[in-house]
Amino acid sequence: MDYIYKSWLTIQKRLQQQLDGKIRWLEMLNSDAELVETSGYSLEAIRTKAAEILAMTTPESDTNLPLTKKRNTKKSKKSSASNPELSLSHKLFDTYQETDDILSRSAISYLLKNGCKLNDKEEDTEKFAKRHRKVEIQIQRLTDKLTSRIPKGRDLTNTKWLETLFTATTTVPKDNAEAKRWQDILSTRSSSLPFPLVFETNEDLKWSTNEKGRLCVRFNGLTDLTFEVYCDSRQLHWFTRFGSNAIL
Repeated sequence: MDYIYKSWLTIQKRLQQQLDGKIRWLEMLNSDAELVETSGYSLEAIRTKAAEILAMTTPESDTNLPLTKKRNTKKSKKSSASNPELSLSHKLFDTYQETDDILSRSAISYLLKNGCKLNDKEEDTEKFAKRHRKVEIQIQRLTDKLTSRIPKGRDLTNTKWLETLFTATTTVPKDNAEAKRWQDILSTRSSSLPFPLVFETNEDLKWSTNEKGRLCVRFNGLTDLTFEVYCDSRQLHWFTRFGSNAIL
């Protein structure tokens, strides 16, 4: 069972990290009008502060160049080994958390939502609303995954997959969420092998040989079942060693 829980905890930790990041981003993601209202500064003042922060964060910044020239410059400087824009966004996120200055925070939010660039165009409110809603949906999905996932053993007989296939082919889903849940199950490839069993001491294993001379083992808790050892010749000497020591 410890294999199951280790895997489950690893997945839960990754989902929680993703959720925390999305929540933090949603708190920072504000429209231009909201930034002006909450900060008490004009949009021009926020842009000016954004340019200052960008210049301090990127010493060789080309923020004063026209947009077309900036794109060409960035393409020429782009390296396959790293992503400068991603690195810059991480710096801006860290700076946002470290400062309490409302103008600086507004300027950083402005930069991050514009791809770490200055934007002199008027914001498309409809496009921004869709972007904001997309993050909300992502947060809801991650929350649902965190609250609904419990550690389970592998479905070695594909029973759940077959039941879902039958349901999906004979029933109309109630909503998009149910259809998505069916799709997730049907697109998942489950392993045909059970999780490994871990026995901490040799007292949990009882070795013997049967009438055919084959090495056998019984497990504590499964005393009614006796298993014959089947393995490759390269591993046989290890099992023989374990079994012989236990029998002696």
